[in-house]
Amino acid sequence: LFKNSDIRGEELTTILNDIHSPLKDFTMSTYDMAVENGYKRGIEKGIEKGIEKGIEKGIEKGIEKGIEKGIEKNAVDVIKNLLAKFPSWSNEEIAEVTGVTPSFVQTIRNKK
Repeated sequence: LFKNSDIRGEELTTILNDIHSPLKDFTMSTYDMAVENGYKRGIEKGIEKGIEKGIEKGIEKGIEKGIEKGIEKNAVDVIKNLLAKFPSWSNEEIAEVTGVTPSFVQTIRNKK
């Protein structure tokens, strides 16, 4: 093609880049279309994977938070029972037995 024409490869590239979009789409090679479709599918898959990862992380965080809340509720129940059974115990004594801070025991004591 180039032997019968005065157009060099660089000039042909420039001419093709200047062609309007509808004609450019028409002249697009199968390879170019495959690359473009692959690119679009890659973005879609990336978004899907990102959403899946986000959901997984959200579930993990929710489970962790639920466990923490369960442990805290259990600690509160134990502290309430100890306060009822041993009202003379100090916040420090109850904290030492339950593994919480004295201020946490005081908070539970105040809610009673």
